[in-house]
Amino acid sequence: MASSLYYEKYPQSARRFLVVFCALGFIATGAAATVSVPVAVVLLVMTVLFPVLGMRIATITSRDGITVRGVMSTKQIPWADIQDIRIEQNTAAHTANSAAPKQKVIVYDRYGKRTLLPNLNDETLRKGKSLRVELDHIRSTWEQLRGNDWVPLPEIRKIANKHG
Repeated sequence: MASSLYYEKYPQSARRFLVVFCALGFIATGAAATVSVPVAVVLLVMTVLFPVLGMRIATITSRDGITVRGVMSTKQIPWADIQDIRIEQNTAAHTANSAAPKQKVIVYDRYGKRTLLPNLNDETLRKGKSLRVELDHIRSTWEQLRGNDWVPLPEIRKIANKHG
């Protein structure tokens, strides 16, 4: 028996939004005191605009597939076009003091293109949620909605295995 479909939105965390907003505010305030008025206005506008645009970043699962929303663009990946969804180690997080996520979720489409799913990693999930459990829910939905004519493409499996 098939499990229930799982639709979720993984938005930018409020904590990360606050950190970025405060950091940009400090930078803009300090810089505004030492530059011309037009430059100061641009810096102050950026202080508000960047965090607001950053809040747009999300991964959304729906009946149609996975939507990856960036700051200025949106990419829709239909379930049938997905060849693999997996957790991969983040090579940028090798240092012990790194605040970068140690694991991230990647989608491979039928052309072998890797797409990072923003906010779906071991650092940004809401408290109490497991990345492995979230991935299992998403994979189950993918398996149910990708269509009866979906077939794995061996060449894409090779590409995915090189990375993960």
